[in-house]
Amino acid sequence: MAEDFIEEIYSKAEIIFEIKKAITYCQKEQTFLFHKLWLNLQNPIAELCKSLVSTDLQFGSYIWNELLVVSEKAQNNEYTTVADKLEELIPYLYKAISLYGKIDVTEGTYRLFSTKSGYLGIQNSQNNHFLCSSIDPLWEAYEKASKLYIPTMKNFCTFGCSLGYLCQQMYEFSNQSIDIFIYDTDRTMYDYATNYGVISNIPNEKIHLIVNSDIRELIHSLRSNIDSFITSETVLYVEKDVYDKVGENQIYINDILSATESRNSLSGMCEQNFYRNITNVHKYIDDFKLTKKSKNFIIVGGGPSVDYCINYIKQNISEKVIVAATTIYNRLINEGIKPDIIVCSDPQNRTYGHLSDATDTSVPLIMDNMSNWQFGEKYPGEKYLIPSTEYYFAQKYYKKTEKNLWPPRGTVTGTCIDVAAYLGAKEIELVGMDLSYPGNHTHAEGTMDNKEINHDSMIEVPSVNGGSVYTRENFKRYISGIEDQIKKYNHITFYNLSKDGALIKGAKHQTF
Repeated sequence: MAEDFIEEIYSKAEIIFEIKKAITYCQKEQTFLFHKLWLNLQNPIAELCKSLVSTDLQFGSYIWNELLVVSEKAQNNEYTTVADKLEELIPYLYKAISLYGKIDVTEGTYRLFSTKSGYLGIQNSQNNHFLCSSIDPLWEAYEKASKLYIPTMKNFCTFGCSLGYLCQQMYEFSNQSIDIFIYDTDRTMYDYATNYGVISNIPNEKIHLIVNSDIRELIHSLRSNIDSFITSETVLYVEKDVYDKVGENQIYINDILSATESRNSLSGMCEQNFYRNITNVHKYIDDFKLTKKSKNFIIVGGGPSVDYCINYIKQNISEKVIVAATTIYNRLINEGIKPDIIVCSDPQNRTYGHLSDATDTSVPLIMDNMSNWQFGEKYPGEKYLIPSTEYYFAQKYYKKTEKNLWPPRGTVTGTCIDVAAYLGAKEIELVGMDLSYPGNHTHAEGTMDNKEINHDSMIEVPSVNGGSVYTRENFKRYISGIEDQIKKYNHITFYNLSKDGALIKGAKHQTF
C-alpha cells in the first residue's frame, strides 16, 4: 500500500481525474457514461468542498456553487456547457489540492514531487528527465492506455514502471482482467511505485516482477515469456528511463523500442487500411486463377542481391512463376521483366510509391488486407485481398464470414511465400531476400527504398557464404519466421539465391 499521507491526497486527486473523464464523456456525447460517473462523484465532491470550506470559506463555497451549476446544466442535457464549465474549474481544483500540502524529496537518483493534480511525479535527478507528467501523471497514463489497449490483450509487458500509473490504467481499461509483467534492471522503481505510486491498486497475483541487472539476460527473459512483441494478446511498452539507465547496452533495447513504437502507430493505420480495403477490393485470393502452369516459382524481394540475380530471372521468366514484392516492381519492369504477380503488405502511406508510376498495370496485385489503402483504391489492375487476422477488428469482421484466414507475416517476402505455396509451388527460389546488409546499401538499385547505410549498432548473423553478415534484430525475427514457413511447407524445395546475405536454414544455397 502507498503511504497513508499519500493515500489521503490521492483520494482527493482522484476527483480531478474523474472530472477530466467526465469532460471527455461530454465531448464525445457518451451521455450514459457521463451521468453514471457524475452520480458517483456527488459524495466525494461534497466531502472535498466541505473540507475546503473549513480551510477557506470563500474559495470552498465558490467551487461548490460552480459544481451546482454543472449539475443543473447536466440535468438539462447541456453537455457542451458542462464540459466547458468543468474545464474552467480544473485550475481551481489544482489550487484546492495544493492546500493539502506539497511533497518535494530527492532520494538518491530520483526526485519525488507533487504535481498540480496531487499525484506524485518523479524525476531522474542525474539527467533531469521527468519520467511522467508534472501536471497530471495519472491522466497522462489514462490517455496512453486509451491508445495502447486492445480488447484481445491478455498481458501488458512494460520495461520499467515509473510510479505505476500506466500499469494501473491498463489494468482498469481491461476491466481488471489482464496480467502485468514488469521488467527492470533493479526493483527501485517498483518499490517507489508501491510506496508512493498506484501499483498497489493492482492485486499482487496480477503483477509479475522480473528483475535482472544484466540487460541482455533481461531482454532474453522478455522474449522467452511472450511469443513476439507484436501480437493481439500482448502489448509491450518501454519506459524511457530504462533506456537512459542501460548506458552502453542501449543497442539491446533499440529494437524493442522500435517494435513498440511501430506497433502503437501501426494499429490505427492498419484499422483504417482494413476497412477501406474491404470496401474497395471485392475479390479475395481464393478468387485468383494463375494462368502460368509451372510449379516452379521465383520470389523476388527488394534486397541488394537482386542486382546479382537479374539475368537469371530474365533467363527463366517464361519457365517459372515470378512473384515480386511491390518494392522491386519498377526495377523489374525497367529490366524488361514482367512479374506474374505482385504482392504488398506494408500499411505505410509511402509504400504506394512502389506502384504510383506503374507502366504496366496488367500484373495482378495480391495484397494483405492491412496494406496501405491506396493500393486497393488507386491501382487500376486486378486486385485480390489476403484475409489476415493480426488485429482484433479483422478477427471480429471475418468471424461472420467463411474465409480461410491467413496468419500475418512480418515481411512482404514472407507473404509471397504463403502466396506461392497456396498456388501450388513445388520449388521456390528466393531472390533479394538478403535479410541483412551485405554491402552498404539497404535495397537493390532502381528501388525507391535504396539508400546507403553503415553497420554501427548492428549485429552479426551467419551468411550463406559461410562467413557472417550485418543485420538488425527485426531481420533476425524475419529470418526465424521464414525458416518456420520452410518447415511448414516441407513438400516444397527452397533455394536461397542470395550471394552473401543471411543464412536461411532449410533453404539450399544456389549460386550461378
